[in-house]
Amino acid sequence: MVNPQTSPDFGNGEIGGDNSWTPPVYGATGDGRPVTVSFGQGGRTGHTLIADGHVSGSEFYHRDADADEKGHDHYGPHGESFGDYGKYSG
Repeated sequence: MVNPQTSPDFGNGEIGGDNSWTPPVYGATGDGRPVTVSFGQGGRTGHTLIADGHVSGSEFYHRDADADEKGHDHYGPHGESFGDYGKYSG
């Protein structure tokens, strides 16, 4: 299995993800700003993990020891914040 944090293929949808999240992919907002996103599935359907820019796997999956900071922001199915770490300027 390829480690998504070091894979040169990160962002192409081929690596990362698990039962709750799709593999992260590179995309763009409606106004053309680049983002990296992962979409919830199963019990997380409707949730989104997102970060500004086309970031590396190590940046997207970053989590400090206390989980006070992550490399992405987390939004629920109605746009509510489940974790605003300042990684998406929306």
